[in-house]
Amino acid sequence: MRKKVNLPKISPDIGKRIRQLRDSVNPSQISFAKILRCSNTYLSDIERGRTKPSLEFLLSVSENTTCDLHWLLTGEGNIYKETSPFTMQQKLRALNKLAKGGKRNASVIAESKIRLKTQETISGKIAVRPVPILNTVPAGFPETPIDDFIIDWVLIPMELKDSKAFALIVTGKSMYPKIDDGEIIIISPQTKVSSGQIGAFRINGDVTIKKLLVKEEATYLIAENDEYPPIVLKEGDELTAIGRAVYQVKKIE
Repeated sequence: MRKKVNLPKISPDIGKRIRQLRDSVNPSQISFAKILRCSNTYLSDIERGRTKPSLEFLLSVSENTTCDLHWLLTGEGNIYKETSPFTMQQKLRALNKLAKGGKRNASVIAESKIRLKTQETISGKIAVRPVPILNTVPAGFPETPIDDFIIDWVLIPMELKDSKAFALIVTGKSMYPKIDDGEIIIISPQTKVSSGQIGAFRINGDVTIKKLLVKEEATYLIAENDEYPPIVLKEGDELTAIGRAVYQVKKIE
């Protein structure tokens, strides 16, 4: 005999939880809308309770932020899936409660079963969150808004607490073989770059990825590739450490 599972009613405060989730990830509303692949107006209306979110939207929230779908629908349990006590079957039953029938909703729920199985497996291993990939680091960062510089998003481990973290796509071979052309690195502005560590720097207005070396009252930006000479800071040069490189998205050959 199948054991009956009693689920709580769907909470009407989904919009407030969407806002709570956005605040935990810490992007602007425009940036969060890009993560969820919806319009900023639609997201704003949901957060304010003006519009009821669609099933597709709720699934997008769960998939793109690793938010627990059961928490999103009911407000119960944990916000992220890695510690959720609810099973995939319970989440699907909650979805069924939200759906009022119809072929379109049935199709969405059927597709979500495959997605949720995948998420259930991944979420038990590592919690992740999205960070923006920038085409450059704007002057005045981190105070300067970055919305106009975002070209995509990448997931990183939740353990990195830096809310200002961002990603850059490396161009060129100066950091080869440690970091190759086209690879993605994650920069943490709240993590200090010490001598011997790799980070993102702004030197005389230009952004570069190099290893910092401080030696005998001289400061150098060192390339990993011996074909590229070190940059020796001279009097009058302006150097700013934007942040330390903390993760690397690398293709395995």
